[in-house]
Amino acid sequence: MTIHMKTIAKIGDLFEQVGTHGPRRRKSLLFERKILFGASGMAASLVCLTVLMTFPGCGNREIRKIDGAAEQTVLEPTSHNLYNRAVAAYRERDFESAANHFRQALKHTRDPQFIASVRYNLGMILLEQGNLEGARTALIEVLELSPRHIKACINLGVVLEKMGRYARAVNHYRKALENHPDNPEILNNFMVVLRLNGRLDKAEQVGHGLLASDPKNFRVLSNLSLIYLDSGKLSMSESIGLRILKSVDTYGMGDPDLELIASVHNNLGVVYLRMQKTEKALVHFKKALDADPNHIDALLNLGSLYGRFHHYNLAGDVFQRAVNLDPNHRVALKGLGSALYGAGMTDRAEEHLSRVIQLDPNDAQTYFILGELYHHTVRDMPRAEKFYKEYKRLRGNYLQPDDLVHQRLHELESASR
Repeated sequence: MTIHMKTIAKIGDLFEQVGTHGPRRRKSLLFERKILFGASGMAASLVCLTVLMTFPGCGNREIRKIDGAAEQTVLEPTSHNLYNRAVAAYRERDFESAANHFRQALKHTRDPQFIASVRYNLGMILLEQGNLEGARTALIEVLELSPRHIKACINLGVVLEKMGRYARAVNHYRKALENHPDNPEILNNFMVVLRLNGRLDKAEQVGHGLLASDPKNFRVLSNLSLIYLDSGKLSMSESIGLRILKSVDTYGMGDPDLELIASVHNNLGVVYLRMQKTEKALVHFKKALDADPNHIDALLNLGSLYGRFHHYNLAGDVFQRAVNLDPNHRVALKGLGSALYGAGMTDRAEEHLSRVIQLDPNDAQTYFILGELYHHTVRDMPRAEKFYKEYKRLRGNYLQPDDLVHQRLHELESASR
């Protein structure tokens, strides 16, 4: 499909960092999310979207595996049986039963290594359930009992990253390298969190060190391309991405890492958007989804690219796929609500945008979009004014003198006289 750019009267550009990660203005993320929403003109001031999201899932990944069956020779039979029943329940994804069996097993032993394994497994259950604080606490306890527990070490760093605690993750991995100085997973993850913490030069240095010993490590190469992307070195980022894809095509992969391939295509799409090469960006976002139809960041990027050029029905379909994958994903819900608004489906748009506010009452951007909806479409001026004022309050000192909200409030005040 060819995207035809429309000439429209710009009425403002709103920039919003979406997600829970880090203090700096991020250009790409895992679990790092960046979204740029622009309000566009035309009669109803329809909202169009531009999302730039890169997915370092090609980098910092948790080892979401539990410690396996316990050795009966070092445990009392009761502990051994409960532990193995818990492992079986976990593998069946019956997390409640698994957690109960693990806790019961703790009551029948004082062996510190066994206790560390159980605590680790309980942490993995909490991670599966999305309880990051609980997982963090459990993994800290594991490392206090067994400082060299490698899986706990790696996963604690990833949990800290998911919580947006990049500086703590950097310190954690630096300390972990004292015990595991040559561990490639820890070094790779260290590179990722250095980048997310804005320490691009150091991250690049670690990446080149890893490549010196493994020049064809695609994950390290992909993370290095993200560092170049963050640094504004777009040609270098593009070159690495294309190099990875060419290597995969040339040499093949017995068991292709489709997540990696999808992530490389997605990140190339972001590079091409920044180069103003929209058609190439579209191709790579689609190829990302060919490799991994559930790659949520590629879905958000593709939906936003459609919305940017007012293909609202196509945008809505793509954002709906993202919402189906994660019904509480704020960016996906906001994109879907905005696309529905653009397509004239006001009631459904209001439903999804209101859900964003429920999930995050401090999402200033969504208050403005709802203000536009009530102002221009529903024609409920009191509610429009309420949403505009909440947006203005939340923006606070970041509100610019030429922000569109000033014009909107002036229009409502003039109309009420």
